[in-house]
Amino acid sequence: MQKIAFRMQDEQELSRSLEIAEEKEQFLSALSGMKQRGLIDFSWVRYERENLVERVWLVTEDGKIKECYKILKRTPKEDIVDTLKRSLSVCVENMKHKDNEVLFFLEKLLKSLEQKVSIPRFFTEDKNLNENILKCLNYLIQNDQEIQERVLSGFLYGDSKYFERHVKGKVLSILKAIKKEKGEEFPDEELLPEHGVVKWPEILEFKGNLLVQLKNGSRIDFSFQIYGAYINSLTVENVEEITTNGIKRVIFIENKANYISYIAKHNKSEELVIFHGGCYSPVKGRWFKKIHEACSRHKERVEFYHWSDIDVGGFRIFERLKTQIIPGLEPYHMNIETLEKYYTKGMPIKESYRKLLMEMIQDPKYDMFWCLMERMLELNIRLEQEQLLY
Repeated sequence: MQKIAFRMQDEQELSRSLEIAEEKEQFLSALSGMKQRGLIDFSWVRYERENLVERVWLVTEDGKIKECYKILKRTPKEDIVDTLKRSLSVCVENMKHKDNEVLFFLEKLLKSLEQKVSIPRFFTEDKNLNENILKCLNYLIQNDQEIQERVLSGFLYGDSKYFERHVKGKVLSILKAIKKEKGEEFPDEELLPEHGVVKWPEILEFKGNLLVQLKNGSRIDFSFQIYGAYINSLTVENVEEITTNGIKRVIFIENKANYISYIAKHNKSEELVIFHGGCYSPVKGRWFKKIHEACSRHKERVEFYHWSDIDVGGFRIFERLKTQIIPGLEPYHMNIETLEKYYTKGMPIKESYRKLLMEMIQDPKYDMFWCLMERMLELNIRLEQEQLLY
């Protein structure tokens, strides 16, 4: 049995050596063929001519590299970049009628592609996937309704899971990069809802004496919800009218922890407290407008306040709410006194962040915060809302 085993092993080694010899012959033949076509060249190991290859290199003359790509059934990188440029150009042109941060980002990306031959990390070498990413971005900047992710996916791609599996990660990386350029940081779960794309219908939280009448005639009295109330986006779309019972002051709070802490400590019947979150979604924006319109019908003036972080993102959130919905909006705990009081809890700012602040000091939209921004630069800090809770 042992002799048979050795004999079988010898036969296997012999068979393998013959296979290696055959593979080697095929390899050398392929190299010679590609050299004859002028695609590559190679050199032999000294004293091993026709036996061992030392080096292989591409011939870089015009057309030769592209012919190699063709043989390998691959697309040259510069061709992939050119295709992406064309797709980006078409997308940018379609977005021209919208004054949007996504458009500005894609325009800058297109300019950068003119100067280098590489695929940005936001896209891939897959032409169809790139076009589907751009298709989604084009939809986002035009959308003003709430749509669930799988409904969006079915609408755009005919597949309810395609967006989540292939497009979502790339779109989020673009939206996050846009925020980062502006000195803002938001968690992934807040980026798509800003453009109306949600996993499930959005929940809007508040506390105060609101009486909401729906289009079907039913009425919801929230005045008894002393520990906080909520309304979902489906209900918001069916609101006929809002009555604000004795409300004299409305305060929007960006951070969830601060919102919860505030409503737990304050129970004023004349005050309406609203959880704002980051950049509000289209549905949340309509809810805010309905509340503002209801308060505008009061005989007495209603005061509106917003409380955000004392940072670039907080200033932009405040400015957006003031410009688009509530012209008379005033800041709450967003002042020099608060910054100085909690100075030791502030976070140091980098040079790039300082530049953003200095740019905002030149922008009339933020003149309300200019003195505060200058003090931030002097102290070299920014202050998050949560630092006021302990």
